[in-house]
Amino acid sequence: FTFDASGFAGKLAGKKAAVVYARGLAYQAPGSFTPAAEFDLQRPYMETWLKFVGVTDVAGIVVERTLFGPDGKVDRSRAIDEAR
Repeated sequence: FTFDASGFAGKLAGKKAAVVYARGLAYQAPGSFTPAAEFDLQRPYMETWLKFVGVTDVAGIVVERTLFGPDGKVDRSRAIDEAR
């Protein structure tokens, strides 16, 4: 980024970003024990930082329920859909 008398300006304008958010539990499921409004600190932080440096075209890919390992019910289908 740059800074001058008019303020901050990102130098990555026109760039795209894909961010993969891995979560131990399901933030977005209805009735979740860890609702996104209170527990999702990743996405707002990363999207704010990307906007600060000039990236506004951001694709977020969410993989949830990773806490339970490969034998758990990881929501891979949603992540695959978001990646497309």
